[in-house]
Amino acid sequence: MAGRLRSRGGGDGRLWEVNLRDTGVRLVQASVEATMAAFLGARGADRERKEAALALWTDVDAHEPDICAPFFVQLTRFQDGGYAVGASCSLLLADPLSLVGFLKSWARKHAELQAQGKLVANPVIQYTRYIRSADAGAAAKRVKSVPLDDTAAAEHTTTTVLFRAAAGGGGTPDHSALAAACVAKAVERLGARAPPRFTVVARDGSEGLNVLTCTADGDQKPYPAPRAAHWRDEPGLALEDLALEGRKPVHVSYSVVPCADEGLVVVMPAGGTELLISATVANCM
Repeated sequence: MAGRLRSRGGGDGRLWEVNLRDTGVRLVQASVEATMAAFLGARGADRERKEAALALWTDVDAHEPDICAPFFVQLTRFQDGGYAVGASCSLLLADPLSLVGFLKSWARKHAELQAQGKLVANPVIQYTRYIRSADAGAAAKRVKSVPLDDTAAAEHTTTTVLFRAAAGGGGTPDHSALAAACVAKAVERLGARAPPRFTVVARDGSEGLNVLTCTADGDQKPYPAPRAAHWRDEPGLALEDLALEGRKPVHVSYSVVPCADEGLVVVMPAGGTELLISATVANCM
């Protein structure tokens, strides 16, 4: 669906180009041998496993990143005509706030074009026709359907806790101290074990993205205790009012997945002097 924007050269002579051979956003069309009612009726680990199967993700190959998609959009049909839209992307491309903002903008633009009668009649990727089609047989010709319980998606072994905190004063923000405070709070709240190390991904407004790795026994400066927050209470993260094809979702879920047994902290500007922080740690075994 898109290429990648990359720079050539350096300094004032830097040139930008779009490489159309690189993998951009990958659209996946799928169907499952289950009804939406059965999916919504699942609870706990069973629900989490089913949710993971509705948002495809494959890790980027460090040796051949150009052939790996950093963003997936998966459209999944249920047997009773309902559908799921799953979006997953690398944190190096977008943090949760940025991803939700993109999805909202996409839905608004689609509704605007639809109201103005400007939608392309026969687009290359006809996702609206796929969603609205009443002919399940037509969809089956394009995709392979498998039982939702038989997918290879691994059960989640981590939990993400959301926090709010005041941004530091002038100078370089001390993200490592803030991240350590959030990890400690998450571990205490969940009764989980502290990760031996954790990665911090921090977006500093227009200054770019910073990534650093911290160890649990590192010498961290004290940081004021962060405040607990909730996904659905954050205006910037709310997707419950997102409308696609005139319909609002009946269920919304979020997931941040770290590497291996490491912890993961994502620091996001939340407007003004506030920061929104997600801390992901392993569940207590």
